Amino acid sequence: MNKLTILIFVVILITFCNSCDTLKTRDLPSGNYVKNEGDLETQTKKRMEPISKVMKTSIETIKEEDRITILFNLRNISGKDQLIHYGSQNYEMLINNEDNEEVYRWSTNRVFPMKSIQREFKNEEVLSYKETWDFKDVKGRHVSKGRYKIKVVMLISIDSENRSLSTEDLTATTVVEVL
Repeated sequence: MNKLTILIFVVILITFCNSCDTLKTRDLPSGNYVKNEGDLETQTKKRMEPISKVMKTSIETIKEEDRITILFNLRNISGKDQLIHYGSQNYEMLINNEDNEEVYRWSTNRVFPMKSIQREFKNEEVLSYKETWDFKDVKGRHVSKGRYKIKVVMLISIDSENRSLSTEDLTATTVVEVL
C-alpha cells in the first residue's frame, strides 16, 4: 500500500470512530437500569433452557401382516397461537432394534428441497402424519423377529425469546414387536 492509501484509510477510520454514539454514564436516565452479573447470568441460562409444555407429540401404530402404519401428530398445547418454522423435512422417524442399533431412518435416500416455511400454528391445532414401515432395514433386508423402538422427532422451531422447544415436546416413541 502506498502512503496516500494508508492516510485515506486512517482518516476514514478516525471519522468513523468519532461519529459513533458512545454511551456515557451521564447519559443514562436516573434509576437502577444496570443489572449485576448474577442477574445477567441467570437470564442467559434461562434463555438457553428449552421451553416445555408448549407442544405435544403423540404416536400410535396399526400393525398389519406385512407392515406397520405409524400415525403421529404434533399439537399446540401452549394456550396461544404460535409462529412455527420448519423446512421441507419437518419430521424424522428412527427405528432401533433391542440392542439400540438404528435399523431404519425415514429420511435415508430421500431428497428435501431447500426451503424454509413459517406459519401460524393455532392453539390446539394438530399437524398429523402417516408413514408405514415394511419391516425392512435401510438396506432393504427384512429385520429379524424382536422388539423395535419407533421414535418420531418433529423438526420445527418457534419464535419465543430465542429459546428452543424441549426435545420432550417434539419427540414421541413406541415399541412394536416384529414376529
